[in-house]
Formats: sequence, C-alpha cells, structure tokens
Amino acid sequence: MDLLDRFEDQQELIDWGPGAGQIYTEFSRKMDGFDGVDRMKYQLGMRVCEGSVRLATNIACGRGSPVVDREDIEWALRFGQVSFDAACSDYLKYVKDYYEFPVFCEKIYEALLIGRMSESECARKFRRNQKWGNEYERAINQLVKEKRIRRKSWRDNERGPMKEGWEAVEEC
Repeated sequence: MDLLDRFEDQQELIDWGPGAGQIYTEFSRKMDGFDGVDRMKYQLGMRVCEGSVRLATNIACGRGSPVVDREDIEWALRFGQVSFDAACSDYLKYVKDYYEFPVFCEKIYEALLIGRMSESECARKFRRNQKWGNEYERAINQLVKEKRIRRKSWRDNERGPMKEGWEAVEEC
C-alpha cells in the first residue's frame, strides 16, 4: 500500500456548522453575478469559492473542529476576496475584447443589471471593447431606443454631488 492509498483511506468529510453554508452561498452568488458580464472575473470567482472552502476546511481541521464554523468560512472568504481583488486589479488595462454590436449592447445591459453606473464609470468599463471608438455611444443609443436602459441621477450619500448615469430597466 503506497502513501496515497493510506491517505485516501483516512479522508473524512467535514460538515458545515450553523450559518457557515449561508455565508458561503451569499458570497458564491456574488461571484455568480459576473456570469455573462465579465468572463475572467466569473472564472476567477469560481476559483475563489473553491479555494475558500479548502482554506476554511484546513483551519477547522487544524483546530480539531468536526465542522467548518461560520468564522472559518468568513475568514477564508475575506482572504479570497483580497486575492480576487488583487488578481483583477488593472487587468482591463491589458485585455481587449472587441464585441460585435449586438453583443456590445447586451454586455452593457447586463453590467447595468448588476448596478447603476455613472456615465464615466460605464464609458471607462467598456472603452477597451471598442474597435473604432464609436461603438459605445451607438450601443447606449440603441439600448435607450429599446427602453432597456434609462438615465438616472443619484447621490451616493445624503450630501454631495449628484451623479448622472445609467440604470437597467428590468425586462418582464
């Protein structure tokens, strides 16, 4: 019997403690939000979830706990989020995905479904997806004509300057 066989014989499943599964599920849904919006972030997000479960399991086992407690998964997910943020920082500076017009419209709409964006945030987010430089304005105009997005004004706090931007109109 080799070392691997002995190790596999000793493996045991470790369960989730109260609230730990809920914390994980909420974070996983957040990462799932990138599906169809940002391929690279979605794929990295899946890895963050997997890696966080492994880390939390290691911590629980190291403490001799029979379950992954809420604190274990919270710590692991915070660690995973920091790693995710570092991996994603400035990656758009180096990536150029040019979208065909219908895809470009859909990508903007899907990004706005996640949350409203100021005009400058939205333009910055999609500037590297333009081949000729006018696709963004054309896509915005098309989405407005289709009544899939609308202009929105808001403040981030009770005080401060008004922001102007876009929000998605939910489809029925």
